[in-house]
Amino acid sequence: MTEALIFALVGGAQGATPSRYGVILAWTMAAVFLLVGAASLRLFDRRPPADREPLWLTADPGRPMAVSALIAVGEEVFFRGSLQSFALSFADPVYALFAVNLLFALIHFRGGLTFALSAGFFGMTASVMTLASASLLPAIVMHAGWNILVGIARRREAARVGTSEPAPDLAL
Repeated sequence: MTEALIFALVGGAQGATPSRYGVILAWTMAAVFLLVGAASLRLFDRRPPADREPLWLTADPGRPMAVSALIAVGEEVFFRGSLQSFALSFADPVYALFAVNLLFALIHFRGGLTFALSAGFFGMTASVMTLASASLLPAIVMHAGWNILVGIARRREAARVGTSEPAPDLAL
């Protein structure tokens, strides 16, 4: 079991051998997704420039960040590693990915319709990355990074409005 999980994380998810281009595509997608997220933190920061700190100093390195990363690992192993592999074993890839990511969107519906739709898009991106690279690792890195960026944005918003409570959870 442990060997199978390690094999799925580093290569061989869905029993495929990754192509060089698939691996490059997956890691490029993860990098673009995270760079856009990090850039949006800067673009939509409403604080005066003098009050802005470097992005890496904004994050609290404590438990919430680790929890965000661990949730991402768990969701990717469950949705892309288990459910997607199972669905692809008996269904056409288009239907399999749609079904898995519809379920992924539904569990994120607590944030509203727009949030659920964006989670579905995010999930489809992670599914394509997993298929292209035959590995869960690019999707895990993207998902964990995104959750951490959302945590930073929530802390900033809480500080901006002067509350001790962060904004509603928007992490995927």
